[in-house]
Amino acid sequence: MPLGVLAQDARYEEIELANAAIPDQHAGGVSFQTARLTNVDVSGSRLESLTLADSKLIACNLANVQAGGASVRRTTIETTRLTGFQLQEATL
Repeated sequence: MPLGVLAQDARYEEIELANAAIPDQHAGGVSFQTARLTNVDVSGSRLESLTLADSKLIACNLANVQAGGASVRRTTIETTRLTGFQLQEATL
């Protein structure tokens, strides 16, 4: 993934991303499958229909992320900032 950009409807599989600041993204349909994100900041992003599956998020910043219609399955979220994280109509 180019640093700083999440692509619309992109599918990121078997990736490890660490120490990245990519706030204020606007990309729907983004999917992370079998991913490990450590210290990743996506605060203030609009990620409608986000998919997180078989993944692990550690020390990330998801503050004020809008992720309506998201699907979160078999995903661990540890020591991650979730203030204002919005998951309307999500499947957990």
